Amino acid sequence: VRLPRFYWNFDAAAGPVVDRVSLQTAPLAPGVRRASGLVGAGAVEFNNRSDAYIDLGAAGGKEVGTGGFAVSKGVTIEAVIRPDWSGAGHSTNEPLDYDEICRKEDGIYRLLLSFQNDGGNKARQTPEVERGPCLSFGLYRAGIGYSELDLVLDGQNGRPALAELTDGRTHHVVATYDSWSGVKAIYID
Repeated sequence: VRLPRFYWNFDAAAGPVVDRVSLQTAPLAPGVRRASGLVGAGAVEFNNRSDAYIDLGAAGGKEVGTGGFAVSKGVTIEAVIRPDWSGAGHSTNEPLDYDEICRKEDGIYRLLLSFQNDGGNKARQTPEVERGPCLSFGLYRAGIGYSELDLVLDGQNGRPALAELTDGRTHHVVATYDSWSGVKAIYID
C-alpha cells in the first residue's frame, strides 16, 4: 500500500491550503477564493484567469527530478470537481481554453490533469485521438519524454460527453500512472 505524499482537502474556511501529510502551507493566489465544500466543509473556486492558482512550491526540489514531486514508481492525481468549462478551443477557432485541475509546470517536465480543446496535438498524444474537448493527463517520463493521454469527451464508446461533466453536479476524477506496468489511465466517477 502506497500512502499519499501530499493531500490537500481545502476544508479550511480561510487562510492558506494545508498539506495534511507534511503540514506545509500553500498560499492562494488572488484569483482563488474559498467556497462551500462539494463533499467536505470547504472547497476553493478558481476564476479562470492567469491569477487563479495555488502555489504548492517545488516540494523541496531545486533541480528537475528532485524533491517531493519527483517520483519513480508512479503518480496519482485525484480530485472532486464541479467543472464549468466551456469546451472552447483550437478546433472551434477560439483562443485556447484550458480548465486546469492540477498542473506542475516545468517546461517539458510538466505534470497536468486538465480539460483541453487544443486541436488534437498528435505529437504529444499517446494514443492519438480525434479533435474535440477532452480530459488530458500529461506526464513527463525520463527516457520517454512528455506525452498526454487524452480522454475525448464525446459520449461515444462508454466515454462521457462534456455536457455530462458540466451538469452542475460533483464529479470524481482520477489520473494515474504506474511505472512498473506502464499503464496510464483516467477514471471518472
